[in-house]
Amino acid sequence: MVAPDVIVQRLVDLCIAYRIPLIRIGGKPLTTFFQREDVEKYFVGFARRLASNEIREFDDYEISAHTKAFSDLADEIGFDELERLIKAHLSTRMPEYLSLRAKELRTMVETSPPVPVPEFPPEKLQAIEFGFRELGLLAEAEYHQSIEEVVAGGDKEQVAARIGRLVGVVIKKPFANVEYMTAPSSRTHAYRSWHLKDKSDFDAAAKMNKAQHDFLNTIRDEVKPGFNTYQFAQEAQNESGFFGLYAQACGRYICGDKKIRARVAAALKAAKLGGVSKALTPEAIVGAGGLTLGAYLVEALPIFGMAGAPVIAGLILILYTLGIEAFCKRSGDLRTDELEKH
Repeated sequence: MVAPDVIVQRLVDLCIAYRIPLIRIGGKPLTTFFQREDVEKYFVGFARRLASNEIREFDDYEISAHTKAFSDLADEIGFDELERLIKAHLSTRMPEYLSLRAKELRTMVETSPPVPVPEFPPEKLQAIEFGFRELGLLAEAEYHQSIEEVVAGGDKEQVAARIGRLVGVVIKKPFANVEYMTAPSSRTHAYRSWHLKDKSDFDAAAKMNKAQHDFLNTIRDEVKPGFNTYQFAQEAQNESGFFGLYAQACGRYICGDKKIRARVAAALKAAKLGGVSKALTPEAIVGAGGLTLGAYLVEALPIFGMAGAPVIAGLILILYTLGIEAFCKRSGDLRTDELEKH
């Protein structure tokens, strides 16, 4: 006489071969195949589509022979024992089965056509490229250095701080008065300082610079919704502070949205593989798809699209300088206090 566990193994193997997930005996459900959760955990991401195809419902007539065999066995050894033996055998077969399916998955991935790169209107790409030029002119005025010299500064955190300050200058400039300094500041080596206008002059500037004022309000709504616009500007305090709050607002999407974060990470990884990190310049970033990434973020993040070309260019430069992980950590830690001044 063949032992019940041997019969169970044969029947379960048949269910695995035919992918029969469930059989009902006397109204009781009997699991005879791997559970969807287990399959999905193994395949993750891209493989979820394949995992879903692994599990399908069968009509009773399609599995009548299997049902009869399992039913007879349940009468002999009891439903609970039958269920226990099935689970035990499924657990021993799962690694082998999923390994085989994983090989099929790898073949599918390797033979899949490349994901098409979205095309953006040339004028949008040109606007972002012009933003890099504007940022370069601002670097000359603020640091007496070209943007290439700023980016080549060595320490990535210092480079990001100096570029971030340039972005802050762009945001703050319509609402501030400039002071020229005879010696560079100690932190970012800036030769100019921007002092926030008083309330009446700020309000007058807001009427003359509606788009920039609306942009400031958008940042405020993201990170300091309880403040009015002038209070928000006072909270930002200095140029680096304005960038810090903007980075926090953008970080909520770039870092918090899985789809956006994955898209940014893929672009930065492709650029790194192309050697951009060894010679990081605006031109290299443009050549490595920086404009396309910028155009994507403009469409994906409303707050990014409102920013203006130099601000977009600055944030793209920082992303390529730091990488996505360091940017997300930095954007969450940026301060607006006096230690961040200049």
